[in-house]
Amino acid sequence: MRNLLNRKGISDVVAVSTLILLTVVAASMVYVSVLGTINKAGAQLSPEISCLEMQGRSPFELKDACYNQNTKEIEVKMKRKLGNYDLSGVDFVVSTSNGEMKKWQCGDLCGNCILPNIEETKNYYFSFSDSLNLDSLEIYAEKCLISSRKIRMC
Repeated sequence: MRNLLNRKGISDVVAVSTLILLTVVAASMVYVSVLGTINKAGAQLSPEISCLEMQGRSPFELKDACYNQNTKEIEVKMKRKLGNYDLSGVDFVVSTSNGEMKKWQCGDLCGNCILPNIEETKNYYFSFSDSLNLDSLEIYAEKCLISSRKIRMC
């Protein structure tokens, strides 16, 4: 009779231990799947490189920005420097002395404007009829200001 009581006690311990083990395994599986989903979403939402890092090691050098009165265009000379930034495009923003801004995009979204390759310099031409109020040109990559220059007359 005593041996039968010990077996019942052992089966209760085995049952509780099995339930605890299954709970730990299930919680671990949920944790791993949720963590994987969060990491994937975070990688898509966050930039590859922070704005501060991009400003410190700018992927582009703005060589020149001038206004050509004959063609009524802003001429921009930009060089791509070394770096393994995977940029989909840049924005050129012209500011005027009266506070107006005009923006042009260059990159994957624009078929006729291609970013320079590494160590390549390219010229860009933007139509702009009002030369009197021109102030500066800024280049943004991933919504981060990476370069700025006063626009001079060519």
